Amino acid sequence: MTDSKSPGALKIAGINILIVFVMANVIYWGIPTVTTISDFFRSQFAPAPRASAENWIATHHRETQASKLVYKSFVGWRGKTFAGETVNVEGPYGQRKTVNAQSPAGKLAYFFGGSTMWGVGSPDGETIPSQFAAITGIRSENFGERGWTAHQSLMQLIHLIQDGHRPDLVVFYDGVNEVFFKCDQRHSAESHGWEYQISSFISEPIKSSSFTHYLAPIDALAGRIQRAMGRALGAEQTNNYAADCHQKPAKAKAIADNLLHDWQIAEQLVTAYGGEFIAVLQPVSFYGKARVDNLALQSRYHRHLREQYDTIYPVLIQRLQSGGRYHNLVSVLDHDEHLYIDYCHIGPNGNRYVAKKLAEIVSSPKSQ
Repeated sequence: MTDSKSPGALKIAGINILIVFVMANVIYWGIPTVTTISDFFRSQFAPAPRASAENWIATHHRETQASKLVYKSFVGWRGKTFAGETVNVEGPYGQRKTVNAQSPAGKLAYFFGGSTMWGVGSPDGETIPSQFAAITGIRSENFGERGWTAHQSLMQLIHLIQDGHRPDLVVFYDGVNEVFFKCDQRHSAESHGWEYQISSFISEPIKSSSFTHYLAPIDALAGRIQRAMGRALGAEQTNNYAADCHQKPAKAKAIADNLLHDWQIAEQLVTAYGGEFIAVLQPVSFYGKARVDNLALQSRYHRHLREQYDTIYPVLIQRLQSGGRYHNLVSVLDHDEHLYIDYCHIGPNGNRYVAKKLAEIVSSPKSQ
């Protein structure tokens, strides 16, 4: 009796599994479709929010999230063209909009760095390049990008020079991403922020003949739900960050050395074409006298993160003091104000202090 019913039971079980797979795929592919339709009707029938003094921060946060990145050879990724009220990405190189004076005549300055230079936390007119342009009258372009290391900026600079660009001034603003991304235990001193993810994706493809291939939609759906719930509940998304620079002195030294080497090569390129080069070690909330009582710097994550900065930043500071060629701006935010919006990003007021200091460096006799 049992044997005669087994084929039927297996058939029913197989049909049920197939139904689960079909439903998972419908949900998986349906989420972005529903979102797109929802966004369309919202844009058609709901008034667009205005970036007033009261709501520009919320608008900026939304637009920063909506401004996407696309893959670019050699630099890793670059901003995709985007038009918003506080964030605009434009131009042939996907650069963040810089607000300049009407006249394009005179000197030209190119700025490079990570998300702080790009301007996370500030509208277009309040980024470091925009404020530098307002202070000095020097026409400026923002080539910073979210998550970039100095080596990626160097690759972008090479591309620009190859295309015939000859800026009068080039500013590299680095340090935070060198520590955060390269100290990740999955990365080396030569890595950028997405090396592990990209390497994992291309080195272990899932074969369509494998049964695991059919579970991919369910796994991806579970990941989406988990991330959405985490955002809704305000869960910290950084609990999985594990770094090892504090345990590997050779790696820490290599990271510091590589940053200085990137600056040196960039300087040689810029000066070879008649320009001036300025490299800056950027501030981070673990050092200095800015007010940080609005930040949760005593969390387990931040304590672990600070171990990495305590390993590398003192080395860089000492090297800058002994060499004197580049600039230490770790203390530029030493003001009794809340200038940081998280452990490394700063708002418009913080950008103003940085831009003012850069203007002083440019106008000093040593830089002439």
